Amino acid sequence: MPVDVACIDPAVFGELRAALAAGNEGDVGGLISRTNDSLRRHMNLTRWWSQDIEFALRVSPRDRELVFTIVDRTGTEYSFGEHSRGLTHFLAYYVQIRAHQRGERSELLLMDEPDAYLSNSGQQDLLRVLML
Repeated sequence: MPVDVACIDPAVFGELRAALAAGNEGDVGGLISRTNDSLRRHMNLTRWWSQDIEFALRVSPRDRELVFTIVDRTGTEYSFGEHSRGLTHFLAYYVQIRAHQRGERSELLLMDEPDAYLSNSGQQDLLRVLML
């Protein structure tokens, strides 16, 4: 689903795997750059997460795998485990909501304590996403 939300061609992951295995750092860098640009443009997280206007979700190569990382206004790159639970919950809700294909029928969304880990501004951000 995040692939759909960020408009990333799944074939890119095969290309990345091959470039990583071959040690082609230039190809890896170009593919990672394209992927991160697509994440930035299509997810537009700075519009939805008001607590940090420099916030970005990125893909980074680690050994022979790819990991999602979070970059904040200081330019520091964090793993999901190093950041607040509120942000990770917000991202999970955001991706699920954006990936959901609404049908012609009316729907009801049930969420169990979506605000449990969110600050007041995080709750407001989630409410704006829910109003999409």
